[in-house]
Amino acid sequence: MKDRVNANFEFNWGPALWAGAATIVFSAVAMFGIGRPSWILPVAFVAGCIAAATGGFYDSHANNGLTGVVIAIVPLYLFVVLYRILRSSDPITAGDTVFVGMTLALMDLIAYIPLMMVLGYLGGIAGDFLRRRLNGPIGY
Repeated sequence: MKDRVNANFEFNWGPALWAGAATIVFSAVAMFGIGRPSWILPVAFVAGCIAAATGGFYDSHANNGLTGVVIAIVPLYLFVVLYRILRSSDPITAGDTVFVGMTLALMDLIAYIPLMMVLGYLGGIAGDFLRRRLNGPIGY
């Protein structure tokens, strides 16, 4: 009898939501507080580490980090649109500024989101590796 492969994408909602919340908050700080929108890439790595820190011993930390970044896509798009509109040199008197801001934000995220997903995945791996290497009571 053939064994069928049951490919499932396993993740836990708790650590994924923590990673998504961390992505949203840290990205807002990076864009509006510091003024560096490209810093959302290392924020995804940190969110993967947070997913690993809030998960259990046998969780799939990398999948939790990736899912947390995916959860944060829509609020992140709204933040980038708002950042583009506020940083434009034209006053917001016409719909052209809003349209250009939305288009440029979409182009930004088309480039950033795949990289952020990979960095969230790698952050989950790195956070889990570090936690297991330290053998500390943190999270266990």
